Amino acid sequence: MEENKARRVVDALRERGTDAELARVGVYQFGVSIRLPDGREATWDSDGTAELEAQVMRNGMLVGYVPVIEGSEDYTEEQVIEAILRTDYDKPIASRRATTPPPEAPLPRKGGLFRRFHGRLPLQLTRPWHAGPGSPVSARRRGRSIYRLTVDIGQSSG
Repeated sequence: MEENKARRVVDALRERGTDAELARVGVYQFGVSIRLPDGREATWDSDGTAELEAQVMRNGMLVGYVPVIEGSEDYTEEQVIEAILRTDYDKPIASRRATTPPPEAPLPRKGGLFRRFHGRLPLQLTRPWHAGPGSPVSARRRGRSIYRLTVDIGQSSG
């Protein structure tokens, strides 16, 4: 699923009271993650294919799935939202309800003003291991631990 489409689907689901968030499953690979009340999590459309399907996980283990919905490669965003809302996750192989459940109280959008950049800057905590006078290693030996926070910002080619 394309990132902006996934964001719009997540926003619409949260407006209807469904605990949804953007799932980042790979480089430029996005989906919609639904938190279920019993601790399971359904991740929709995270495999990069055009069809709509989901994996249901609990503690990192696959406990169920939603089979591919036929014809879903041509769904509009509203139809994708409807399909996610109509899914009944009670059995390992999920099925679709005949009707959409009534909306619940809306949930706030995640990320606020800067949500587009949320999770974009890869931060890395590193320890510089060079030794010498005044080095972090010698400072650590004196009882202080020094870490360096580096931010990897890609350079644009142009």
